[in-house]
Amino acid sequence: MNYENIPDHISFSQVNTYLICPLRYRFQYWDREEWQFKPAALTLGSAIHASIEKYYTDHMESRRTSITDLQDVFDTRLYQDCAEVEMKFKTGKDPVEIQQQGHAMLDCFLKNVKPGEVLGVEENFTLDVVDGETGETLDVPLIGKVDLIEQTEDGTVVFVDYKTSSSRYNEDSVRRDLQLTAYSLWARDAYSVGKH
Repeated sequence: MNYENIPDHISFSQVNTYLICPLRYRFQYWDREEWQFKPAALTLGSAIHASIEKYYTDHMESRRTSITDLQDVFDTRLYQDCAEVEMKFKTGKDPVEIQQQGHAMLDCFLKNVKPGEVLGVEENFTLDVVDGETGETLDVPLIGKVDLIEQTEDGTVVFVDYKTSSSRYNEDSVRRDLQLTAYSLWARDAYSVGKH
């Protein structure tokens, strides 16, 4: 066994990958195999995230963001990703169609967003992983990133994770989601959310 590959941290993505397919986890995180292709849906999601990050960063600094600003960020990220690794598109889709879809999503976002007080954008966090039975803290922490933290007018702190999936989470999926569990554990300590 090659102990050089033991990570100094774990992420939600790593845990989720292992739970879905341990062999994929091995190839991706242990053997560090290069991706032969990237699903276009991941590229769409990355480009949307970069654009929304631009919007909220501008909002924090009292700058107005136009639809053209968002589309420029989206296009740059989309075509940068397309140049780095082969994209795999659903039948009938191509980069132009993905671009049009992304522009429409950003237009909808900009027309409907009503930001509160932005407390953080792409906020990194680290959680100690504690054995519930022994109380022992593991040597490898869990790291994560929250897309957006904002405070509403009534003082509620809201943690937002933007998703571009074509299917909605049902209530059971939300309840069992490890990413949301990690957010809530971190929020409890960092923002005193959920403490009584």
